[in-house]
Amino acid sequence: LARGVAAVMALPLLLFAGYTLFLGFRLVERHDTPLPGARAGGLRVSADEARVIGGVVDYVKSHSQPGSRVAVLPYFPLINFLAERDAPHRSTYVLWPLEEVPGREAQIAAALDAAPAQPVIYHFTQWVQFPDMQSFAPKLFSYLVENYRIDRVFTDDGWGYMLAALERDPGEEAEGRPIFDDDLSGASLLVEEPDGTRHAVDGEERSAWAARQIWPFRPTLALRPHADGRRSVLSKSILLPEHPVLRSSVGVHPRRWFKFPPSTVTFRVRIESDGERHEVYTRTLDPHPHGADRGWFPFEVPLDAWAGQQVRIEFVTEVERESSAVFEMGGFAWPLIDDRDDRSTDATLARDATSVQGSTP
Repeated sequence: LARGVAAVMALPLLLFAGYTLFLGFRLVERHDTPLPGARAGGLRVSADEARVIGGVVDYVKSHSQPGSRVAVLPYFPLINFLAERDAPHRSTYVLWPLEEVPGREAQIAAALDAAPAQPVIYHFTQWVQFPDMQSFAPKLFSYLVENYRIDRVFTDDGWGYMLAALERDPGEEAEGRPIFDDDLSGASLLVEEPDGTRHAVDGEERSAWAARQIWPFRPTLALRPHADGRRSVLSKSILLPEHPVLRSSVGVHPRRWFKFPPSTVTFRVRIESDGERHEVYTRTLDPHPHGADRGWFPFEVPLDAWAGQQVRIEFVTEVERESSAVFEMGGFAWPLIDDRDDRSTDATLARDATSVQGSTP
């Protein structure tokens, strides 16, 4: 009897040990790729992780000199170690969501200003227990938006690591004048129904659908999309110069790159003139399953067909799912109209063009 009881009691332990062994084998099977470099010490990760981390380390090494200091924010100290680059400030190894060093945001900004040629690595996939850096280090985040731009995004098509290499913005004067005032005064906000009819969005409701926001890493016209065939439309009447070109970028906020359920978002730009609307740009992004759709995608649209005319320019967003009808799905980098001269691009645009593809970041 005693032996039978012992056998029954041992069974769960044997099952637990067997399952633990199974998980161990699966862990080794999944993490079958060694990180490159002698400093990795044979550390094995998944193939996607090796590609992403290795790509970031290679970027840091090729864009900085040995002995220089590179910030990785808000944290990923493994990058500093593998790239053999110290951080410019002790708080940038892990930027905790509390100010453990008084005045650290100003100190970090000063350290970055002291070495403007060095890249900055920004890590989007943060611990779930951490709030966004923008919420607990707003001054430092704004400093990055004002002084840096995304040069490259490192990611895969899944839900693994997502990082961006930031390069110093040259600080040149913006090529063009803003279409919108910061408070969007003078602009019209509409909802376009599937049948083409429209109705205005007025009063306090406007701020829930269109606003100027600070995104990584550009000032952004955030135009919250509608779904189910409905579209958000923000427009303004402007007088175009003699050689007009529209400059902007489209993108989805990194917070939505891996949110469920996934959804596509479509961006459009239209010109309304003489009672007719002409679509001059369109692009659809699907960042959840496609790493190539994560980032900012610049575009330029020559508007010579309406040179010198008073027109209404429309910015339009729509999403596939109602659950994705949020600000973070509809970002235009703050749009500009430039008066380009004969030395600029020879690109032309037919009056009835349907799209001008943006480039990847």
